[in-house]
Amino acid sequence: MEMRRLKGGLEQTLQITDQAKQISDQLLQIDWTIERLLNDSSQVEILECRCPSSPIPDVYGSSNVDFLNLCIMHAAGSIIVNNVLMVTLTGANRYNRIQELKRRNASCSRRLWMFHEQAQNLCHYPTALMLSYQAADTACTADWIVATMNAAQDRSSENKSELWTGNQVWLRCLMASGMLDFVRYEKDIPPLDDVYELLHFDLYPFDAPWP
Repeated sequence: MEMRRLKGGLEQTLQITDQAKQISDQLLQIDWTIERLLNDSSQVEILECRCPSSPIPDVYGSSNVDFLNLCIMHAAGSIIVNNVLMVTLTGANRYNRIQELKRRNASCSRRLWMFHEQAQNLCHYPTALMLSYQAADTACTADWIVATMNAAQDRSSENKSELWTGNQVWLRCLMASGMLDFVRYEKDIPPLDDVYELLHFDLYPFDAPWP
């Protein structure tokens, strides 16, 4: 559902905003714990990235699969909740709040990128990586995200599987942020487990609107 067209009007929007704020605050507290563990060299290693096209020079290494899953799910959840807030926030301080939420999303996205060497075999990693697309500040980073999603799902021209494109990923980001009507556009956007060519849209990600 597009957040700006909620059938419940202002009252429902305010209710969702309050709920999103509470969840965002809880996720932020969890974030502090995760960050502390990521900075603990006995828990997580900082390794040199082996991918020359990666937007980050270092990656995380951890033998704790549960912690890896926690980091991926927490980052994805945080981005989704923060996107909801960015669409529904009102008031004089809206701009500053949105900038802070964008900074949080950028931090979560970078964390997702730093786990890419370990997390590619996780079934939910492509979805999390897709959500980080909005944090890409260069075309090279955006291209890397799409390429990594394709690699994580073993999509290539060699095995004749259809590939993700930047437009497809960007449209899904807009849907996840509440800026596009999910019901209206879902039929035209390839699902994560069954990609087909997108025929009806031609949006370049860095020209798309953002609140």
